[in-house]
Amino acid sequence: MARTMGTTGFAGVSAFTLALVSSAVGCGQAGAPAPTDDTAAGTGELRKGVCRSTADCGPNLHCTTDDGVCNPPPNCGKGTCAAVCYGTCEPIEPPPEGGPCASASDCRTFADLCTGCDCRSLSICEQDPVCPGPGVQCFVDPCAGQQAFCNAGHCALRSAPALCQDGACGPELGLPNVLCPDGKTVAGPSGRCLQNADGTCGWEIISCPDPSICGGGSPCAPDLEWCALNGRCTNPACLSCCMFGTGCTTAADCGGPACVTCPSSATACSQPICGGELPGQCQFPPPVCP
Repeated sequence: MARTMGTTGFAGVSAFTLALVSSAVGCGQAGAPAPTDDTAAGTGELRKGVCRSTADCGPNLHCTTDDGVCNPPPNCGKGTCAAVCYGTCEPIEPPPEGGPCASASDCRTFADLCTGCDCRSLSICEQDPVCPGPGVQCFVDPCAGQQAFCNAGHCALRSAPALCQDGACGPELGLPNVLCPDGKTVAGPSGRCLQNADGTCGWEIISCPDPSICGGGSPCAPDLEWCALNGRCTNPACLSCCMFGTGCTTAADCGGPACVTCPSSATACSQPICGGELPGQCQFPPPVCP
């Protein structure tokens, strides 16, 4: 620990007393640290609740220096103080419960730099948080080494699994890879051999996100998929069924809403928008069936 001597020092101490101190040190007491204002007298340990980092705190506690707190050393007064930030040990608050999920593919990490260097787990049902201010700058990605996963139906964070040594998972599975309906996720084997929680190794298999978890069922029958370009349920095997749309300048160019009969026999409608992921094209967001 960085320490400096205060200005009060040894003023007024007799030469005889200093000689005794010197003699005591010579008898093997040099290792006993002199108590300072930030330590408990005679122990060399920080006062209860005072910390320089989370390592100084007990279980389930964190040091507020991690949050940017930079207090001077306790009771340093007007003397020379160590150039070290101090904080207090506070309980670790559990992260807020994430959005709904059915598998890890329904969850993702999000680096939230709005008020701090935070990593959050978000569901596919959640939009990226919008920061009202300029945010902060971080030296490293706060989500580095973190993995979003599905924990009892809600997205959460955990440490990313370690890679296993070559050959630990045996031969590759030979399963096919397919592009999911979201147009981004590639389902199937990722080619990564990862360590499981019990220390064993296994091939990572990615599944497609399930949009039905977001508060409503699919508007289409099980063998059909929603086409945002024309606002209809189409057969995914028919490539030409969802290749062409309508050009637009405003949503009024797209006509009225596209309505479908849900598998539950209820009717759900989609209001068209102009633009979005495809500028200048009419798009019909998937209607949510009750």
